[in-house]
Amino acid sequence: MKNALQLILATLLFSSCVTLQKQRAKDWVSLYKSQAFMSCLKEENPTLLNNDISRAINFDVMGSSAANQADSLGRSAYKTILPSSILDLDHKKPVCNSCLDFYSSKELDEAAKKAHKEYLRYNRKVAKI
Repeated sequence: MKNALQLILATLLFSSCVTLQKQRAKDWVSLYKSQAFMSCLKEENPTLLNNDISRAINFDVMGSSAANQADSLGRSAYKTILPSSILDLDHKKPVCNSCLDFYSSKELDEAAKKAHKEYLRYNRKVAKI
């Protein structure tokens, strides 16, 4: 009976640790994607995020390398946005729609997951030193 209880407690502890790791990974990927999205928007309006601390938080959590990589992806996504061909719209760009499409794209999901793996790999190396 005592061994069964210990086994149950160990199983619960292990599963909660795995769940926590998965949630942290999911949160990190979300921050990366948010950073890329904000960079896409900021290309259209450089002052848009002047009073927002989100990018600073992302930088602190992800580190400079990942944040800069996400910024670069967001800027690149912005450069692909084409002006509207509808004459009444004065050739303006659908920036919000396009940046949101980029945010929810498979391309950005894959880039964020890859960056997270690199982030973990780097942190493991640093921890060994």
